[in-house]
Amino acid sequence: MIAVDGGAIGVPEVDLTDPAVATDPVAAYGAAREKGPVARLTAPGLELWAVTRHEDARGMLTDRRFRLRADSYQRPDVPDDCVPYLRTMQEMEGAGHTRLRRLAHRVVWVNPRRAAPGPHGCSTWPSS
Repeated sequence: MIAVDGGAIGVPEVDLTDPAVATDPVAAYGAAREKGPVARLTAPGLELWAVTRHEDARGMLTDRRFRLRADSYQRPDVPDDCVPYLRTMQEMEGAGHTRLRRLAHRVVWVNPRRAAPGPHGCSTWPSS
C-alpha cells in the first residue's frame, strides 16, 4: 500500500492500483500523511503528487503561484466538441466553482446519513 520512493528519499508512495487503497483509502492516505506532508501517487502511465495535510493543502490552494493555467491538466485525445464535458470542479474558478462547491458541501458534509458508518457513508474520518 505505502512504499518509500527510491527517487525521493522518505516520500511515501501510494499505488493507486493496489486493492487495499481502493478498499480503505482513509487508511492509505492516513499512513501517507503520517510519513510526510507530500505523497507520490502512482498508477501505470500516471504519476501525481498530493499534499497530505490540511494546513499545507489550504496554503497551496490559496497561494497564487499555484494558479490554474490552460496546461495545468492533461487531456485525453478526444474530439474538440467533447472537451468542455471533461472540465471538473477542480479546474473551475469563480462563481462556477463556488456554485458546485456549495452543492457538494451539502451532500458530503451536511447530510448526516452520508457521514454515518455503513455502506453509503464513511466509518472513519482523517484527523487533519
